[in-house]
Amino acid sequence: MSSFAILLTWVLELILCGANLVVVLFRGLCIVDLQSDELDPVTFCRRVNKTMMPEIGIQIVILFVLFPSFLLTEMVIALPVVIYDLYAFFSGDFWFSPVSVFNGLRRKEIIGYIKIVYYLAFIFIIIGRILYYVIVTYTN
Repeated sequence: MSSFAILLTWVLELILCGANLVVVLFRGLCIVDLQSDELDPVTFCRRVNKTMMPEIGIQIVILFVLFPSFLLTEMVIALPVVIYDLYAFFSGDFWFSPVSVFNGLRRKEIIGYIKIVYYLAFIFIIIGRILYYVIVTYTN
């Protein structure tokens, strides 16, 4: 695979991870607003449930972008969140319900914070890989 294609893959992956980071940060801010009574449960669920499927979609796109490039390190790093979200989706614990929003809110808040750390770490790993690749490839 050409150098340009690998760099383009990493840049696209960086943009998609940034988009997922924004989605997870938005969800975290909505949880804080719900806990401080800035939002009612119906408005909270309406706002947050709109962001659930795009997050999974972006994660799956990241995997499909990485697959042809055979960037196995990034694929191994990206796979656990996709597996967890698909498990939560199929087990019925994925969507927020206005009736029972406060029951599992603390657990979903912690999961959101873990995802924020995960996406930040993933972004820094990608930036490190890009810098290492550029320095090693183009230094002479």
